[in-house]
Amino acid sequence: MGDFTFTSSAVAPIVGNTQIASGTAGATINAGQPVYVDPADNKVKLAANTNATTAVAVGLAVNSAVANQPIEYATGGDLTVNSLLTPATVYVLGSNPGFLSPSADLDASTNSRYGTILGIATSTTNLRLGPLASGVLNP
Repeated sequence: MGDFTFTSSAVAPIVGNTQIASGTAGATINAGQPVYVDPADNKVKLAANTNATTAVAVGLAVNSAVANQPIEYATGGDLTVNSLLTPATVYVLGSNPGFLSPSADLDASTNSRYGTILGIATSTTNLRLGPLASGVLNP
């Protein structure tokens, strides 16, 4: 399937189910993109699986923001998205910052990247979040 992002306008937390955290954006972020909190400045930035720090995804953005604006991100529970998901598929950080991919892409990757689970699809439009950074590099 390859890397993909969700349509920002389709990303919606489920009231009473989705756990939301907030912070200050350290870059331009679109709703639906995986994010991490940079320990150097405590700002929310696009997660990337290229090094151990940026691969520690904490969730998916639920609103869009530019640098120094407030940003909210879902850390657990369910998130409604556009119809890009395959039910029962585990989704991980993609090859590029702010992207997702199915876990099979990580297994088949020809590039070294850190394995970070973002969640599992419960339908074509629902991602059950459970970010988990392995800290392990796929050689």
